[in-house]
Amino acid sequence: EDQTARIWDPATGELLATCHGHTSKVLGLAFRPDGKRLVTASSDGTVRQWDTATGREAEAAYDRHVGEVAAAAYSEDGRLVAS
Repeated sequence: EDQTARIWDPATGELLATCHGHTSKVLGLAFRPDGKRLVTASSDGTVRQWDTATGREAEAAYDRHVGEVAAAAYSEDGRLVAS
């Protein structure tokens, strides 16, 4: 079953993008410092990065975890992701 992450405008409540791809619950997420990407961690064992303007995957999913992934975060410069 496809699980989605949704990006909302906090000021207006408007839905900005819907991110499809995880096959299980999203357990953690973080925005890149510039706000242009969102990284999500899932119980399906993957980490995915999304373009916040379109909701599309920004690059291939990282799927080398052996179990669920509880969290992911960007480095201060936004170049690296830790999960």
